[in-house]
Order: sequence, then C-alpha cells, then structure tokens
Amino acid sequence: ISWSATAGKKYTLIFIDFFSSSQFWPDNNLKVFLHGTVINVEGNDLSTGSVNRKVLDIGFGENFYFAPANPDTTAPNHYAFLLYEHEQVLRPSSGDVKKSTFSEYIQWLNVPSDFKLVALNWFKGHSSVWARVALTAAGLGGFAPSCAKVEPLDFCGTKVATTPVANTASCDAFIELKNKAKTLFVDGTGLHAPVLAQAQVDALDRFLHISYDVPELQLSSCSPYPYDMTCGHALTCGAQQFTVTPGMDVRVEQVRGENPDGSKISPKISWSATAGKKYTLIFIDFFSSSQFWPDNNLKVFLHGTVINVEGNDLST
Repeated sequence: ISWSATAGKKYTLIFIDFFSSSQFWPDNNLKVFLHGTVINVEGNDLSTGSVNRKVLDIGFGENFYFAPANPDTTAPNHYAFLLYEHEQVLRPSSGDVKKSTFSEYIQWLNVPSDFKLVALNWFKGHSSVWARVALTAAGLGGFAPSCAKVEPLDFCGTKVATTPVANTASCDAFIELKNKAKTLFVDGTGLHAPVLAQAQVDALDRFLHISYDVPELQLSSCSPYPYDMTCGHALTCGAQQFTVTPGMDVRVEQVRGENPDGSKISPKISWSATAGKKYTLIFIDFFSSSQFWPDNNLKVFLHGTVINVEGNDLST
C-alpha cells in the first residue's frame, strides 16, 4: 500500500468492511467490521506507524491486515481502505470497539480537528469456500458458511463443484469425523478414559482412507481343528468390499487378517501425503468401557505399527 505523502504530515490507514445491504448483517447485529488500523504513519512508510490491536480480540501479529473472509454467500461485501492525514499524534481511547459503527470508531480514535480523509480505495469481496477456512482458523467458526452454501460458488474464478452433493458429503464428513473423534477420544465416551487431547483432534487435516476386500469365509462344523471352534455349526460369511467410516460397526470376521487356509488379508490404507514428510501409522485397540477389560488388567492392545513411511507407500 502506498500513496503520495506530504512532508511533515502523519497518516492513519483504516481497513474496514462496510458489509452490504444483505439481510445477513442486520440479522447478526453487526454494522461494520474493522479489519485493521495503523495510526501515526510517517510519510507513506507503514512500518513507522502503530498497529491498533484494540480493533479485534484476535491477533494480527505485526501486520495490521486481517484478511477478508466474507461469510455472506448472497452478496459481496465492500472492503475499503481509507487514508487520513493529520499533524497531531493520535492517542486512541481504551476499550472494545469491534462492533461499533464507523463514526463511533473515528470518535474512539480521538482525532484532531485537522484529521481529514485524503484517499480511499475499495473492492467488493465475494464469499467462497475460503471463507470457511479463514473464519474457522481465526476462531470465528460460528460465522463460517455451510458447505452447501459455498460449494456452488466460484473459487478463484472457477466453479468448485460439478457434483455438489458428493462434495458436500465429503466436506461434512470431515466435520463429522472431528466431532466423533472428540466424543470418543477426547471426552472418552465409550472408553474407560480419554486418550487424546483436544488440540490433537483440532490438528486433523486429512482423511485416512481404509478399505477391505474380504473373500468368502466358510467354516465347517469341525474346523478349524484340533477342537471344535464353531460350536458345532457350519458357517458362511459372504465376500465383502467396504470402506471404513469413523465409528462404523463391524464384526471381527469382516476385518479378519487371514483365512482358514492361512492366506493373509490386510486392508488398503492411503492418505494425502505432504512432500518431504514421513509418517507413522499405529493400529491400536482402545477397548471399551466394558468391565471385561479392567477385570483383565489390560488398558490397550497394540495391533501393529509401521514407522518412517515415505509419502503414503507403506512398503517404504
């Protein structure tokens, strides 16, 4: 951001969202949203000014710019940069102003009589799937638009969804995954005790794809030997192909590791790998809250671990 500065003058730059005439905003009791302010700039060097962190209760770091993330999928918001010139040093008031009107914010800055608007620029910011990402990351997930609303929208000028139903299911499935993971692993519902921290579940950023292709299983009334393990019944379990979804119910024969003839069975496991990263996969039984397990003095059972995987190729 640059401008032609007058010698001896100071400048204050305000970045503000004036929203739109959409009913989305009155319904949420918001009038404007202050994205950032840097005050008392010398000339046109923004680094000489002071970032006003009283605007928001979320962090800017050293950058005054809190980027747009319009949650209203019905209309673009009007994001404006307003440049004011003045000679005296601004000394803003204290207190929370993030929901004030624009005029109230100007008063809050305690502006001098020579404080005048000398330049402005603006753009209209349309919502997209990025609004979900940015708002959630900023701790404003309550304003994040739903998948159903953002998926039909453009993303960088390109339609993001040719099959909105499938994409919506995928997007919502990840939210459901995190919710289920919190209930089971963080809250410990159904377990004897929690096993993960909330921060670990919050850090989840991809799906772990697990699929089984299990051949037909036939057990005779006298197999396997040397003694009767099938309770005197001849049993058949048909061939099955399925993908694991978080929290689904299976019978142990559906996820077995071998057949009666000794041939091995294992699931196909894949994930989106990040270049240069290694991965470790742990397969573990956390049991349940049943009294069977405390009575057996077992807490967990490690079924398998593969470490230092390159990409998503388990053979490495």
